[in-house]
Amino acid sequence: RNQVATERVLAASRRRRTQTKLVKRVPPCNLCGATFTAKHNLINHHNSHYGKRPYPCIPQCGRSFGTKHVLRRHQRTC
Repeated sequence: RNQVATERVLAASRRRRTQTKLVKRVPPCNLCGATFTAKHNLINHHNSHYGKRPYPCIPQCGRSFGTKHVLRRHQRTC
């Protein structure tokens, strides 16, 4: 897999995951072990594993999306 983030971004991500006093611990993904700093990110991640797309574009085109922000981005052009 190609690296998407810079070393600086990866370092900031690691800091967020280790500051347990500041961040409420979110359990890792039980399917792949990925870690998250917010529960909604874990839920969206699980949706991608199971192919769930709970955010439909109604009533325009009927397409559905796995995350709310992708739906909003789509609706700007739909």
